[in-house]
Formats: sequence, C-alpha cells, structure tokens
Amino acid sequence: MRTLVTSILLLLLLALPALFNSIMLRHWQRNWWRRPLVKILIWSFPLGGALCLALILLVPLADIDPTATPLAQLMLMVLLGELVLMVAIPPTAGLQALLSRWPRPRRSHNDSTERRRGRRELLSRGLTALPVVAAGLGMGGVRETFAAARVDLRQLAIPELSAGLEGLRVLHVSDLHLGGFMLLSHLDGILAQARKLRPELIVITGDVADDLRLLPSVLDRFIRFGAPLGVYVTLGNHEYGNGVREARAILAESDATLLVNENRLVRRGGDYLQIAGVDDPLGCPQGMARGDYLVKSVQKATAGTTAAACRVLLSHRPEAFDHIPGTVALTLAGHTHGGQMGLAGRSALEWTGLSRYPWGLYRRGEGQLYTSAGAGQWFPYRLGCPSEAPVFELRRG
Repeated sequence: MRTLVTSILLLLLLALPALFNSIMLRHWQRNWWRRPLVKILIWSFPLGGALCLALILLVPLADIDPTATPLAQLMLMVLLGELVLMVAIPPTAGLQALLSRWPRPRRSHNDSTERRRGRRELLSRGLTALPVVAAGLGMGGVRETFAAARVDLRQLAIPELSAGLEGLRVLHVSDLHLGGFMLLSHLDGILAQARKLRPELIVITGDVADDLRLLPSVLDRFIRFGAPLGVYVTLGNHEYGNGVREARAILAESDATLLVNENRLVRRGGDYLQIAGVDDPLGCPQGMARGDYLVKSVQKATAGTTAAACRVLLSHRPEAFDHIPGTVALTLAGHTHGGQMGLAGRSALEWTGLSRYPWGLYRRGEGQLYTSAGAGQWFPYRLGCPSEAPVFELRRG
C-alpha cells in the first residue's frame, strides 16, 4: 500500500510541472507553443520519468536491486529539468511583456531608427532563449552531480610536525549519501582513484549512507581498501535522521572505528597521531541546546593527556572549529556540501553568510580546518562546486 501511495505521489510530482509549463507556454510563449517539437519535449519529461518509475518497481522481480541502477538518477534529472523550466518561463514572459510596452521608435528609414528596431528584435529573441539557457545550466549542474568525485593530493603544512608523521597521507571522505540516486559504483570510483595516491589513513565525517541497507557494503569497501592505519568514522545528522541505533550497530560489527566524543592514538614512525571524533549535535541529551552539546563534545573528544605529536579532530559540522583547543592542528569536517554551487573555487554560501566555513581551507592561529564539499550529494545538482574526496599529505611547515 505504501509503495502504491508513493508511486502515485511521484507520478503527480512528475506530471504537475509539465502541466504548469504547458499552461505557461500556451499563454505567455505562444510562438513556442505552436511548435510540435516543444509540446513533445514538455510532455516527454513526465513520460520519461514515469518509465523510470515503472522500471524501479519492476526490476526487483528480476532480482535486481534498484539502488544499483541509474533509474533514480534519470528520474531526478527529469524532474529537475521540469522545475528549471517552471522557474525560467515566468520571468522570460514578464520581461517580454515589458519590452512590448516600451515606446516603439517611429517608422523611419534612417539608420538610427533601424538600429534601434534591430536591437529590440535581438533582445526579444534573446529573452525567448532564456528558458533554453536556464535548462542548459540546469542539465549542466545535473551532469556535474553524477561526474566522478575529485580525488587529488593536497599538501597541508603543520607547524612543528614530528619526523615520524612527515608525509602521512589521509583520505577524507564526507557526505557520500549513498542510496537513492547515489550508487555504490560512485564510491568504487573514489576508492579506485584514491588507491593511486596510497593513503595510509581513512577518515569519514558522517552522512555515509541514506539507505542503511548499503552501510555494511560501504564499510566493507573501506576496510578492504587496506589503509594500514585504519578507518575512523564520525556520525552525521543523516545517521540520526535515518536511524542512529541501526547505524551504530552496523558500525560496531565492522572493523571501522566509530568515534563519538572520544579519541584514539595511531602510531607511525615512532610518533603518535591523535584522532578525535565529535558527535553530531542531533545526539544532544534532552533539555540541552545543540550548540552547548557541540562545545561539550569537542571538550570531551579532545580531553586527557596524550603523547600525540599531532592532533586531528573529526567533526561532521565545521562549527566545531570555533571550539577546538590550541593543541588541535587540523580539523576535518563536511555537512555543508559547499552549498553545491560555487564560483572560482568558493562556495555560494559565502555570499549569503549562512555558513562561516562552507568549503575549503580555513586557518585560525596555528589551527586549520578543511570543510569538504562532500563526496556525494542528497540533491542532484552541482554547479561550480564538484564533489570531492581529497587525500591530505601532512608536511612540516
């Protein structure tokens, strides 16, 4: 019954934008609507989405897991294309209406009048193309969503780094969001690229699998990667939203180390690296503010005397950087996805002020924070902010 209701809702979600687009084109872009190809294009969106939905329901009969197919990806691409057109058509029609009311030049054969008339005609045609351009940007963002994540080597200078930790390589994976339209093959591609860079340590800062049925396979892939210093995981808000008890039980059965407001020592070259992990604020006790819980989580995770030559803090949310002690050299976080939109290597969230640390490397004193744009995504659109899983090489600086 639940599957039937969900399917009906998805069909409505696919059909309604097409209906709105056809109405808007019929009233505001009649020249376009008279063209049969435009009508075919508008209604091919929901028909294509309905076909994907039907296949998602049918492939289990052939013992195929729908989450291992690109069907959900294709359906989301269809829906996004429809929504982009819904957003682009009204302003186009409004601008054209304003242009039509603009005083027209009197009929004349002089060059100046003809030039003004030509500019008006060019502007009108340009406005007509706006929905096409918007749809192109939309599909470009969808294409970037399903592109391979960027896995590259980046050197980080750590003041007074000990000789034993010099050159240590750490693979940082955050916000995979596997399940739905993010497939296990996406993770396989990341690990294949990372293998070439030979990281010795893997750290995962939350939001691993939105479909918890995939979590055992995900963890198994990370363990089989064979990083000699191990795999360390912290919880994200999606672990809490999707069932934190089940997520913790699956993690407990794996060889990955879950860090919840605690730390571990890792030895390399005779020196120790401390890895501390912070719980997500959604794990706060009843009656405590989430901000207060984050502060206490950082304090607890980094507490205790240690012989560590370097201390690294793992936190799903980058706001933990505001509360780290001066002895923490590096904080690795995610959560923001970089807003999934950016320009010139900077997140669009920086323009809004919604996040202090949306994407990239930040410094305060001798402490550094890297906020990942995420190795996956929960919404199928990225533009100028590609998914990533960087490998950091620690260097004395």
